[in-house]
Amino acid sequence: MDGVGYKKTAYELVIAFVFLVILSVLIIVYHNKKAPEDTAQNSLQNSSQNISANSGSNVAPIQKLAKEENYCTEPVKYSVGGVDPRFNLSEEALRKILLETENIWENPVEKNLFDYDPDAALKVNLIFDERQQGIIEAKESEERLADLKSFHQQIIDKHENIEATYRNRLNVFNDRVADYERRVADYNSSVEYWKDKGGATQKAYDELKSQKKYLAKTFDNLNKERKAINDLVNQANSLVESENSTVSNFNELLDTYKSKFGNSTEFDKGVFNGSSIAVFEFKDKNDLRLALTHEFGHVLGISHLQTPKSIMYYLMGEQDLNAPRLSIEDLNALRAACQLH
Repeated sequence: MDGVGYKKTAYELVIAFVFLVILSVLIIVYHNKKAPEDTAQNSLQNSSQNISANSGSNVAPIQKLAKEENYCTEPVKYSVGGVDPRFNLSEEALRKILLETENIWENPVEKNLFDYDPDAALKVNLIFDERQQGIIEAKESEERLADLKSFHQQIIDKHENIEATYRNRLNVFNDRVADYERRVADYNSSVEYWKDKGGATQKAYDELKSQKKYLAKTFDNLNKERKAINDLVNQANSLVESENSTVSNFNELLDTYKSKFGNSTEFDKGVFNGSSIAVFEFKDKNDLRLALTHEFGHVLGISHLQTPKSIMYYLMGEQDLNAPRLSIEDLNALRAACQLH
């Protein structure tokens, strides 16, 4: 009985040992599969912690990046690159406008922020494309509108002169007609008088004959004046038709102009890409100066601002083209970008 019991126990121990080995292998395999996930999770957690800890510096606004670069420690050197001849602007004229652009930013803070250097890497380019072609077409439309407006005013002035002449001549004509009719009535009355008398004396006959001749001449003159006055009426009516046609053409052209060119435009007429400034359109030198001033602001690291009259507002329309100057908002942004106090 003892021997049998011993063999059974040994057999059970072997089975238990094998079971433990298999269990250990399964545990090791499970652990090895789970470990990379734990490592990835720990890595993700560590990464999240790093991002959270460094978010203030890694996700900085563009203006802060520009401030760290701080163009304002030394003047930004720039040069003139390509100038398309279709702009009809010489390089000398462009450099003069660029100098005015510098002064707009530099004078308020009494700091040299830009310097022209013909060898500088930062290039200012005037690139002709469909935008400038649109400006040319807009200018042609403006000239046409100005011509129509001038022609319309000429029509109005001429119509007013004709109307004044017409009224004066009509008043005189009416007075002459009234005098003529009175003389005719007197003549007819005299003729009837002498008829009742059985005939006029020689003297009365001669006077009546002279009156009749005068009345006939007066009638012819009045008839000519009537025709002349009617011609004035026809001229005035023709001018009214011409005025209506001109107004119609003007309004049609104005509607087209407004739909194509009349709105405030975003500052896509120029762009600073980090290494160069490109201007694609401008109406005149003042318009070009404003566009360059805006792009120079971007060179200094200033983003678009909120006030419509600011140089750095994203739309152009309310800025002073003839005498552009920094707004308070522009000036504050410049001081922030350049760390000026």
